[in-house]
Amino acid sequence: MPKAWIVRATINGTNYAKAFYDESTIAIGWGGYAAFKGLTKKEIKELLAKEPYNLSALDLGNAHNSVNNFVNEMALNDLVLIPNGEDIYFVEVIGEYAGTRGYPFNNCKDIQNVRKVKQLAIKSRTELSIELRKKFKVRGDVVDVTLHYKEIEAIAFGTEYVPSDKTISKMVAVSFPLRPDVNV
Repeated sequence: MPKAWIVRATINGTNYAKAFYDESTIAIGWGGYAAFKGLTKKEIKELLAKEPYNLSALDLGNAHNSVNNFVNEMALNDLVLIPNGEDIYFVEVIGEYAGTRGYPFNNCKDIQNVRKVKQLAIKSRTELSIELRKKFKVRGDVVDVTLHYKEIEAIAFGTEYVPSDKTISKMVAVSFPLRPDVNV
């Protein structure tokens, strides 16, 4: 089954979200390294722990997970959300991982890891469920949100989404005495 991801488009302080969508390409930074293709998650972590980055334990954990997700976990037909302020760009992965600078980022030294995508939709953040919106608070440049795949798919392709009982927050009626003879 395909997965769903959030890919953050800010690389070294520059927001590439609109360029990602307009050019049907998603990317992650780490332009100082050769391709990560064929490296295990452990090998990616070891590479990112070296010069020039010397990341803290927390930053290293987030970075190597994001790189591994982009390189090894993301696959064709996966859905990707690219946040850009109040807009969310919906795309579908149509290209394998390429560890080279790719058009339109040929001249950007910070971007060396790309995938081709197909544009699906641009939606307001407010059109997402509260549960899905909360996932945008998770640290990391590439975040797995497959738990919300059905909702993402419905929004991306303009079909109806009916949450299952597992995704609907249950409300419980609670009464308490306001006075001895009145419950609210």
